[in-house]
Amino acid sequence: MKYFLILFIIAPNLFAGDKCSSDFDCSSLCCNPSLGICQPHEPDKGIYCEKSPGQTCVDRIYCRMENVTECFIVKTGTDPSGEIECALRCYDNPIFGSCRHGICISPRFPPVPDFDPEVPDCKDAIDPPAL
Repeated sequence: MKYFLILFIIAPNLFAGDKCSSDFDCSSLCCNPSLGICQPHEPDKGIYCEKSPGQTCVDRIYCRMENVTECFIVKTGTDPSGEIECALRCYDNPIFGSCRHGICISPRFPPVPDFDPEVPDCKDAIDPPAL
């Protein structure tokens, strides 16, 4: 009985719309700091907490998705002599921010590869990514 009471005391029992002061107050683990109410978080239904950078979090999936531009040198075909042609292409990729030390942080943008379209170096070119 002693263990049951301890679990009951620390288990979150507030639901969406209930007043909260911490993510751990909510059964969804998502307390909206501006409104002070529990927000829903049901990834299997496509409902996410979507916390902004600087807000508290328990995992990165609770941080909002942001478009991160990733650039690659991609194969675009072959020239008449059979040599691979390539170009620099950039794609927007929505990803969750990071949750570091309990705080949402915007995702990092990867560096853009060096590419000179006048003298393209296609030796490391990849097939275009599937979108």
